[in-house]
Amino acid sequence: MNLKQNGNGINIILDDINGNGIILDDINGNGIILDDINGNGIILDDINGNGINIILDDINGNGINIILDDINGNGINIILDDINGNGINIILDGINGNGINIILDDINGNGINIILDDINGNEYPALNPIFLTTIKTSRHFQPTAIT
Repeated sequence: MNLKQNGNGINIILDDINGNGIILDDINGNGIILDDINGNGIILDDINGNGINIILDDINGNGINIILDDINGNGINIILDDINGNGINIILDGINGNGINIILDDINGNGINIILDDINGNEYPALNPIFLTTIKTSRHFQPTAIT
């Protein structure tokens, strides 16, 4: 996972290199492109900087849920949730309109647990369990290496 900061915020690239990957990229500090590069991709783009509310459930049996919710017109919340013991959870939450929180959680004990919590746009304390959430659903998404 790469975090790159520019003048407009934080770019996040989450790339699954097996061809079924996801690229999550804040390209201008306002918009989001969430793109599944296997050809069945999804593009969710906040084109006006004021945010959109989208719930995309698991419509193809691959076990991906996306909640993109800008609750204050400035922040960004994303939940990418696959809870089958083998999946990936991501919570990207701009809780004050400036910060970004990421939870990457594989709850089967064999994956990676990462919490990146930026509560003021500058600080990045690691592993704060208060941000861990689990949404119990039946999914079949199989993650691979994250670079």
